[in-house]
Amino acid sequence: MFGVYLQDQITIANNIKLLVGGRFDSVDTEQLFQVDEFVVEQRDSAFSPRLGLVYQPNENLSLYASYSRSFVPVLGRSAINQPFQPTRGTQYEVGAKADFLDGRLSAVVLSPPLLDILLSLGVQPAGYAEVDLLNTKVFDRPSQQIPYLGKRVTSQPVNLGDRHNPSIEKLLQLKPDLILGEKFYLKENYKLFSSIAPTAFFQTEGETGWKSVMPIIAQALNREEQAQQAIASHNQLVRTAKSQLAPVVSGQTIIVLGWQPTSNQSFIFASGFITGLLEDLGFRVIVGAPNRPNTSIEAIASIKADYILIMPSGDNTISNAKQQWQNDPILRLIPAAQAGKIYFMDYQIARIRGPIAAEVFINQIQQLLQPS
Repeated sequence: MFGVYLQDQITIANNIKLLVGGRFDSVDTEQLFQVDEFVVEQRDSAFSPRLGLVYQPNENLSLYASYSRSFVPVLGRSAINQPFQPTRGTQYEVGAKADFLDGRLSAVVLSPPLLDILLSLGVQPAGYAEVDLLNTKVFDRPSQQIPYLGKRVTSQPVNLGDRHNPSIEKLLQLKPDLILGEKFYLKENYKLFSSIAPTAFFQTEGETGWKSVMPIIAQALNREEQAQQAIASHNQLVRTAKSQLAPVVSGQTIIVLGWQPTSNQSFIFASGFITGLLEDLGFRVIVGAPNRPNTSIEAIASIKADYILIMPSGDNTISNAKQQWQNDPILRLIPAAQAGKIYFMDYQIARIRGPIAAEVFINQIQQLLQPS
């Protein structure tokens, strides 16, 4: 085997670098067929190029893209005695790398799930957009102002307003190095946000959810090790909880309801963060349609489930939802209600849907099902 490899990095501008390289390989092989006692010689060669581009908008952040080809010889011959062709591969890669030197790189997050991920990676936000508007310029009391996640916020991030419509003025004043948001409601404004700072939008809903998003963000922030630790800790928590709940949960069905204060406007949770956690714990989950159509009380009463988890949504509260279930004659006759297997939990956990929220949910489920 013979190979020659050349590579050069060219500085096009102070913050733009071009990587150009290539490798030439030549492989000579001999294959002995013992049955017929003859030797087949084979020679393969190929040139594999490599191109890369790195753009540094600031000294702490690098955006990169690369293209490369690969070459692997394949020994043997086909049924018609022709040598197999070498395997050629093509790789494209696009990503970002950030260096938090002394905390100088600032990141803002525009939704609770991404704040959850950021905190789990050990990074404090410079700015944050919550679900509900707050009449304050900064989150000066995060433990009281940010549900479930605020206790882990040690900074005082700038309040960027509503996650659906974050303040462009405040973003311009803040001058962040990185903007992280959710795809489903900010995709249309990508150009606007990316003109302020490098911007990345993610899909945090669905069964994989935060587990697929966290490694990408971790790579951009040089927090790969923290991401691996967070995922490993979550998996261990699930295994432990599943083992402890097995006598109660194994083979049991459950349905999760988003409970509105108005009758016939509630919905059955579709496959996603909450239902996925329940499945991980051993439940057989009855799921609803992805578009979450309204479900009547009569329809809910007809569903046969061993357990029912109610998460009051909208302006509803747990205390109000409990009164509705106690006062409605149809709901009281549901077998799960008569068996005392109706449970209530804060809907905010479903909105956050990150590793910290997952830990909160699992701990609360254990407390509800094993109160002793």
